[in-house]
Amino acid sequence: MAVIAAIGNRAGAINYTFVTDTSTDWTSVANSTYFYDKADKLVHFKNASGTILEIFAVVGEFIWTLDLTEVLTYSIYAPYTMKITSVTDVLNTPTTTILDDGLAYTLGDTIAMGSLIKVTVSTASVINLNVTKL
Repeated sequence: MAVIAAIGNRAGAINYTFVTDTSTDWTSVANSTYFYDKADKLVHFKNASGTILEIFAVVGEFIWTLDLTEVLTYSIYAPYTMKITSVTDVLNTPTTTILDDGLAYTLGDTIAMGSLIKVTVSTASVINLNVTKL
């Protein structure tokens, strides 16, 4: 883990002043600073109040956070053609099962707009579904 000073100007690019190894280093970056993160390969800006702003991001990628602490199953209709690329445990470490129109879903497969997505967890938890709009 490190934050190192960046030297020189990068023609045609945002001139960042620091380079971080991972997001865990971001707290060490001074406010009102552009910096490059090696892990996500993106330039970020830390504003005057210390909030990290995303200057560049992959278009069409979203995170759906599901609070499954009161119920263990959640159903939603796909608002667009999409795929779920991964599931991240936020609270607890449940076994997560995803069905697409009643069939077992494999991460990365295409889900048609209007399909019923049913997510079930084995224990009360909060999870993130990492979604890509196609």
